[in-house]
Amino acid sequence: MLIFITFCLASYAIFTVLLYIFWQKIRIFSFPASPTSANLLKITVIIPVRNEARNIRNLLEDLERQTLSPAGFEVWVIDDESEDDTAQIVQSFRASYSLHLLPSDKALAHLSPKKRAIQTALAHTAGKLIVCTDGDCRVGKDWLRLFAEYQHVTGAHWISGGVAFDSPTLSWWATWQAVEFSSLVGSGAITLAYGLPTMANGANLAYTREAFDAVAGFAGNEHLASGDDEFLLHKIAEKYPTKVFFLKNPAHTVYTLPQATARDFYAQRKRWGSKWAHYKNVGIKLLAVAIFGANLAFLGALLGFALGLFGWQYFALQASLKLLPEFCLLYSFSRYFFRASVSPFFIPFVQLTYPFYVVFFGLVSLVGKGYVWKGRRLQ
Repeated sequence: MLIFITFCLASYAIFTVLLYIFWQKIRIFSFPASPTSANLLKITVIIPVRNEARNIRNLLEDLERQTLSPAGFEVWVIDDESEDDTAQIVQSFRASYSLHLLPSDKALAHLSPKKRAIQTALAHTAGKLIVCTDGDCRVGKDWLRLFAEYQHVTGAHWISGGVAFDSPTLSWWATWQAVEFSSLVGSGAITLAYGLPTMANGANLAYTREAFDAVAGFAGNEHLASGDDEFLLHKIAEKYPTKVFFLKNPAHTVYTLPQATARDFYAQRKRWGSKWAHYKNVGIKLLAVAIFGANLAFLGALLGFALGLFGWQYFALQASLKLLPEFCLLYSFSRYFFRASVSPFFIPFVQLTYPFYVVFFGLVSLVGKGYVWKGRRLQ
């Protein structure tokens, strides 16, 4: 048992160190010395919404402040049967850019809600670069201009951007989610940047209409309510392996709100976990198993030490293998993604509680069927 646990944690330590090195090597993208004003693909921003009356105006105002010319983009808000004032707020907003509101097409009922919203918009737009975000997000003034310039420079067919939780309260609960979430987004950014795409987040991504059509869009996973962004990424990466990128620039990070309650957090993480069983890429499944195994090994080390199966020297070694390189990686992510500084003293708290979370949701995703999200029962 001791040898197996140490082997698992040593392997995890090597993996974490490599992630840290690779993250540092990803270059920050800045605007070209002579920003391009011509030949940029027309951008279509698609915002699927359901019951976002509290948040949607903030996002529409953020889009009003974009440094990209209003002539260079259009915005399509697709309302998925909201039960609040979301649609009325969008209708009354006086935008300087082209703003459209449509109900989600009921003829596409075979698609999961978010896929249905995106397909509804695509049926009405001729945009060449499709940019996606969510109704509860906030974006910086250079968000669309960075997308446009980056696509022009690289010829990308897929661009992922950073997403971070941002809360005005800065409570321990919000901060815990923010640190944990940064590890997911950062790890997905690294694997994408080095040609092994794993994760992406639908709150900040773009793809060309050409690539979407070339891979038949969401065909093959239409019924799954989660993972539409990641399954599409894997398909586009398979067809255009050298044209998928992560846009690293702090000004390009999109901010959203953490979950307010434990129940909402449980539903969100169960929704995310529901997609793992449907991945076809063996490498991605092995990565998930490796992370689960490392955290389970750490709990095994903790239990073994508590039961007196081995001394404190062995436990200190095992804990160091996991916690020290992981701390460096999480601290690096927090400095990049967060607008407000996170105390380095908080990160160990996340590290010590994280294994319980990983093992719990790993098991829940295997045995649990379905979940409730925004008032609906989904699969």
